[in-house]
Amino acid sequence: MNKKIICLLSLVTLFACNGNQSSNDSFISSNTSNSDGSHSTSNQTSDSSENGSFPFSISFPYGNTTSDTKTTTSSTETPQTSSESTVLSVSLAIATNKLKNAVQFDNELKSLKTSQYFIYEEYYQKQFYDTTRYLNNVTFIKGTTTNTIFSSNTISTGNYLEQKHYLDGTYYDIRKFDENNTSFMNTASKSQMSEDSAKNNLKINQASDAYQTYQRLANDYSDSLEYTGYYNEDDSIYASFMTYEAATDDYAFAIGMEFTIDKDNHLTDFYFTQGYYYIEYCIDYDVHTLRRHGPTSYYEGGTTLEATNFVYGNLEEFSEALPYAIEDNFVTSVGFKEETIELTYVEGVYIDLYDYLQVTPNGSLFAGCPINNIQFTSSEPTIAKTGERSKTDNHYLDILQTGEVDIHAKDTLTGVESVQDLHIIIK
Repeated sequence: MNKKIICLLSLVTLFACNGNQSSNDSFISSNTSNSDGSHSTSNQTSDSSENGSFPFSISFPYGNTTSDTKTTTSSTETPQTSSESTVLSVSLAIATNKLKNAVQFDNELKSLKTSQYFIYEEYYQKQFYDTTRYLNNVTFIKGTTTNTIFSSNTISTGNYLEQKHYLDGTYYDIRKFDENNTSFMNTASKSQMSEDSAKNNLKINQASDAYQTYQRLANDYSDSLEYTGYYNEDDSIYASFMTYEAATDDYAFAIGMEFTIDKDNHLTDFYFTQGYYYIEYCIDYDVHTLRRHGPTSYYEGGTTLEATNFVYGNLEEFSEALPYAIEDNFVTSVGFKEETIELTYVEGVYIDLYDYLQVTPNGSLFAGCPINNIQFTSSEPTIAKTGERSKTDNHYLDILQTGEVDIHAKDTLTGVESVQDLHIIIK
């Protein structure tokens, strides 16, 4: 496998991450603050699922970890003296129990800041967003997503507001980018559910996500996971877990997480990374170092997330009108602007069916009512076929040969369908 060395952006200011963020923005390519957590996050250079489950499997691409990985799982607390100060260590059992206990306080988490980074094969994604939860079943996520395409060094940035709310037995999630956006698709979804289920979706489940992350690491790397834990001066506890495997003489694939929990059992800082680092950053098993520098190269991608600026307390009512009205953001009728179009067959040619789509309320890829739930079906897939490019590109129609074909449109969320299909004549 060819190795690609990526010089990522140096970020002087790094925000934090929220387990409730739906991370993988629909990205349309035009070519086809210092955190206030317990530890420094400056100069981060690392690199997009629902409800905190990570869109990756935590595993090494090179088999078992190297023999020099260590395990520290002391069940007793003993003072450790450094050249600077005396530090009281925290046992593994106490640290993990504290994290488990912190889950109950997700109910009181009002807001936090988020940063999330992903390295994919062809592009690098950054997400910064702030999440705020309200008492009357409303949660807002305000953020910025930036994609950098490696081959062309093309940078696309979009600012968005995501509205999650529950009303009359239905849970709604609407995410829309600002009016200048031409790269990221607006989305809308809804589902029937109980109020208890909806409240869980509306929570900022960061402690729960952190605890599940620890459980996965402990289960998969029980023989190689290095643990460090100690008390801070304010009686909060710090804990970190790390393991790595050398990939070359210069680079290693590393997995690390760290968290801080205050004396009241509130999670106040969380960080996780999985990616390729200079091996010198790994040999001391110091997650601080990973967090400070970020990954510098990759073979099969990587991800980093961080949560800071936790605010706990009694939730407040959202007293204003919701930014996105339900009646403006869900399709009630679907059709096409034309009944028939004629095309000339050229090998490899395709069209974007969104260009011919017409919906009510008025909507498009980047503005108005979101059309992300529209699905197209070809009556003659041997002549023209959708879905060849990727699972998210159903709106592209590949022209395969001459002939005639009808295209049917349906909104899979609301169930409305095109009465008059689009007839295409290919000569």
